[in-house]
Amino acid sequence: MKYFLFALSIVCVSCASYSEYVPSNYVIVINKITDRYVKDTEEKYNVSLFGSGGGMMYNVNNIFLSFHVIKEVKLEEARKMYVEMVSDLLNRINQDEEVRPYLSHFPYTAKGVSIQLVFFSHPDISPPPENIAIVSMLNGNIRYGINNPKTELYVDIHQETYDDAVRIVNSQNQTYDTTVR
Repeated sequence: MKYFLFALSIVCVSCASYSEYVPSNYVIVINKITDRYVKDTEEKYNVSLFGSGGGMMYNVNNIFLSFHVIKEVKLEEARKMYVEMVSDLLNRINQDEEVRPYLSHFPYTAKGVSIQLVFFSHPDISPPPENIAIVSMLNGNIRYGINNPKTELYVDIHQETYDDAVRIVNSQNQTYDTTVR
């Protein structure tokens, strides 16, 4: 009986100390920005969000968004789409005064954004190896990959900094703000 009462008291104390997760104010603020961004991006590019997260222990350090894209693209088109998407997110973050005190750095740059685009020819069918299968960025460095049909793994075919990608896209008559990275 002693053991039963002891176990019951442990369960009661554990349940009493449990509380629901309440996000910090900065998480609520950045989520408002990213939620609107995702909605607009899905409409503009016909993409679907399938993963999100970030590094936000004490402030907004990193934002991660992963999109599923049903479209076959070459490197140039993937670059243009990627620069447009990252530039849009950075502009939204940097223009929002409510989130500024919570940013790990201001202006917020591409080093704090990790957007991933995974391309498919049709739902769940990888694109042919001559087309880009994945674009991702970590710490401001973009990687473009193709699908290796033999191993079904991604193989990097090109890397560049976000700043270099912006310069290339701008040189092709598409102008994006290079001061807001």
